[in-house]
Amino acid sequence: MGDGDPFPVPKENSVTGINASPKISASILPNFDMQVDFPKIVTVNKMIPLPTKLSAKATAVIILKNNSGKDEQLYAANPCEIHHWDLMDSKGALIESEKDGMCSSITQNRTLKAGETIRSDYVVSLNGKLLKENEPYKLLIKFWGFEAEASFEVTFLQ
Repeated sequence: MGDGDPFPVPKENSVTGINASPKISASILPNFDMQVDFPKIVTVNKMIPLPTKLSAKATAVIILKNNSGKDEQLYAANPCEIHHWDLMDSKGALIESEKDGMCSSITQNRTLKAGETIRSDYVVSLNGKLLKENEPYKLLIKFWGFEAEASFEVTFLQ
């Protein structure tokens, strides 16, 4: 992709977002780093026999690090709020959001110790019928209230 592209795809196979928009208290904002590694090309299988649902699955590797000198508490209102993603086109229009399944109303808490890093390998299942080949997309990943984004394109196997 060229320099004037709305979501330039990096030469490496990952994108890093740091401290984008935490839902946790602003006082801990400078003390966290979040990184998301996501494939720069996502493949949709359109080969015969056609699946009943065209889906594109790719794994987002999410890393969150507590850079502070003290333990910090992470909070989610329910298990579905620990991970969440939104897909946007090159103009920023929402294409698709993760469908939260049945979630219990049990709050989730986790202590992230000083200097600790947590990793989550999260499978993102996109609706292939909503995607266009060679178009730039932006995936916004939320993890424990922090956000990072990754840019990618789609290719179809036919």
